Amino acid sequence: MHSEIGCSIFKVEEIPDEDEVYYCLHIELYRLHYGGKPLTVHPKMIRRRVNCRLVQIFGGERGKIQANPSDNAVLGFIVGQVRRIPMDVKHDPIEQNMAHSLISKLSKEKRQKMRQRDELARIARWVIEF
Repeated sequence: MHSEIGCSIFKVEEIPDEDEVYYCLHIELYRLHYGGKPLTVHPKMIRRRVNCRLVQIFGGERGKIQANPSDNAVLGFIVGQVRRIPMDVKHDPIEQNMAHSLISKLSKEKRQKMRQRDELARIARWVIEF
């Protein structure tokens, strides 16, 4: 099966609205866009496509989520809330990560993109803080 990013040996699964995806946020991106203010998700942290891990497949094992806990935090997004923005969430397994998923369809129109980023920032929850 081919994913958007590359070839995968894993089956692409539908992601139900009640599932959650995790997004690893590097501390430099956090500092760059928000100056280190206390744990507020700034909309500019949200890029064109957000690479996530599907919790259902990943197992939700917090200790395995990040490679270096001192440099990364983890945000969680409920899939149904993301889809209501409206944006898309798709399972996109890659060879190194069967839980890889994407949040996509960030608008190219500036005002709509800002609104989508604001909404993503609003619905994000801190799973693991810096």
